[in-house]
Amino acid sequence: MMDENIDNLKDILFHLEIEGTYFYQDEVNKDDYFIAYRLIVIASDQDNEDCEGEIGFHLKSEMSDDYLIFTYVGENSERHRIIGLPEIEYFKFENGVGTLLEKTNIVDAVEFLKNMKTINFKELISENLYNKKNFKHVKSNKIEEADSNKKNIQKTYHENGQIKEEIEVINEKRHGLYKEYHDNGQLRVAIRFENGNQVDGVVDSYDENGILIRTVEIKNGNLNGPFKEFYPSGMMKKEGKYKDDEIIGKPIEYFDNENIKDVSEENKKLNLSNMKLIIKELKIETVLVVFVNNWNENVGGEFFQLEIERIYDYLASEGYYNDELFSIDLDKENNCLFLEIDSPFEAFPLINELYNYNYLMITKNLYKIIINEFENNYENDVYEELEYTIFTAEDSLEYDDEIGFKSVNFESKVYMTKEDWDLYNNFHEEDLFNFDDVLLKNRTVHFVSKKEFAEGNWFQTIKSFDLYDWDTYPNEF
Repeated sequence: MMDENIDNLKDILFHLEIEGTYFYQDEVNKDDYFIAYRLIVIASDQDNEDCEGEIGFHLKSEMSDDYLIFTYVGENSERHRIIGLPEIEYFKFENGVGTLLEKTNIVDAVEFLKNMKTINFKELISENLYNKKNFKHVKSNKIEEADSNKKNIQKTYHENGQIKEEIEVINEKRHGLYKEYHDNGQLRVAIRFENGNQVDGVVDSYDENGILIRTVEIKNGNLNGPFKEFYPSGMMKKEGKYKDDEIIGKPIEYFDNENIKDVSEENKKLNLSNMKLIIKELKIETVLVVFVNNWNENVGGEFFQLEIERIYDYLASEGYYNDELFSIDLDKENNCLFLEIDSPFEAFPLINELYNYNYLMITKNLYKIIINEFENNYENDVYEELEYTIFTAEDSLEYDDEIGFKSVNFESKVYMTKEDWDLYNNFHEEDLFNFDDVLLKNRTVHFVSKKEFAEGNWFQTIKSFDLYDWDTYPNEF
């Protein structure tokens, strides 16, 4: 019959959990080493925490068991309550926790414990149970603690006996993989630790069927960076960004057809302002709001101020923004923005100032001049065409360099000699080139860092531009 005092506890809900450890039969005889779990009562409501000890006492009383110690036995890891325990002088419960029952009451908990299978302690110390899964009778010379640098794998279990957690430990610190499993045995998440600290990187989470459902980035031990959640179909469900374990703004949520759910204008702007911005030509990665603020404060001046609200509106509604200097495109798939310089001769000096003049603008110009062999004799049909391909490198400050070739487009090019340069410069001084027909239509602009230019010289720099007529240039110059 159940103790009458239990009536006062019937309405209190609590969790039955087990705490894993090892114990010795006594302090002196440590040749016998056992792996087991003890019962823990956790009140569901904090207001009832004072009753946890009383509930635990009544459970032991109803079971006529002063210990309520459990273990897992056999190939199927079936949970048993250990009976016939001698007086144990030394317990050290300190490892992981597994759950037996959630939100139960004392009546159901007693019934659950009474129906659990039991195993006598004498059977546990029998040779017949050596090396059984999840329980071992281990001699002292096999105790892993004898070698403080040896890796120890600690495990906790679901109620059905499946592994819940695996933790690799060295010197009582997590070192290696921490794995958490669903109760059907599927991996839920794996996290790597070194000397007790979580290693930076991307953490993937999986559902009960082994399908990827979430990715999140860890930096400095905290959630820092983008996160994404997925439907079982693989379609995006939600995406956002963390900073020091806090979500920035409101994440963007998607229906399973990839259409975006309603998002407030405020949060659209917040997501855009913190989105990665890639300046394609300069290979620079920054953030939209940082770029705009730096531009307006340092280089924009009175006539080139960027209006952040206008950029937000265009990106949110159209997916792109452009003005007379550059354009910005929204890449939803990669959750980033691409800035492309549309007016290099106007925009480059300003952007280069923003980045300490660390870049060069390489300009390819084509020049043509037609010379009549008999000056002022237009009836004579003898002409000479001179064509030049000139590359200039400048940082819009002090640096200026150039290299030139005779011939243009698909014709073989010859490296210009000093005499060729003298003639070319003379034509320039006399303003004899036909700029309208040739120069403006065939001008090509590329950008390169000064460091890359110094390492690659003119040959490698021009080659890297992947020009359509590259095979017409000399093999080296």
